[in-house]
Amino acid sequence: MRTFKFFLTILIIVNAIFLISNHILLKTNFQMEYMVMVLIGFSLFSFIVGVVIFSKTKKFGPFVVFVPFLAVGLSIVCALLVKDGYYLKYGKRVEGISVKEASKYSDAYLIQFTDGKSLPQYYGSYRHKKSFSAVTPIVQEDWKEGEAVPLWAVCDAENCMKTSSVGLVISNQDVGLSTFAVGNAMETHQLKSKEPIVIVRWIQSVQGEIDSAEKIFKILLMSINGLWLLVGLIVFIRKE
Repeated sequence: MRTFKFFLTILIIVNAIFLISNHILLKTNFQMEYMVMVLIGFSLFSFIVGVVIFSKTKKFGPFVVFVPFLAVGLSIVCALLVKDGYYLKYGKRVEGISVKEASKYSDAYLIQFTDGKSLPQYYGSYRHKKSFSAVTPIVQEDWKEGEAVPLWAVCDAENCMKTSSVGLVISNQDVGLSTFAVGNAMETHQLKSKEPIVIVRWIQSVQGEIDSAEKIFKILLMSINGLWLLVGLIVFIRKE
């Protein structure tokens, strides 16, 4: 019991410092590497606490053992949100270009286009088990049949129209099923694509995306704190 109380107290202190520092850093030009390292450290600490509690399973119950491992998962999700928020604020942005120039800026994170139209009739999709992805070609106004497609946009089954002028570029690490959807469109409709293939997700507002990521980030952190508070209550209720 004494060991667990010690770990729980340290965890609360570390998490409080983490919350305060990240709240400040989210409002400034924060260093993504610092925040991700803190989150990883927080996850590892949760895991250590889990190991300590695991040795006391009979005393504290199986639910208490499960909580630290859930906290690790939530912390990893928080780290991903931090990464996305960082690149939305400080990643490479390109503004005022034609869609036909998209392949020149495949390393950008955000691209604002001056033109472009979607070709929903050349829609492509790919399904793997329960996962599904669909894309549509985005071309310049004077695009002609037989020319290479300069840009692809992720869309849903009901709406593959161009809905914004700002595209969030999907990185090579995250394209996943979208690449197969592009391949499906090219094979089905006999299309060519410029290289490297650039796939975007339309967003209405950059600040809106940042606010959404920060909101989810804070909700997850509150969930982690709530779980640990519940652990503390269970421990004190069951203490001998």
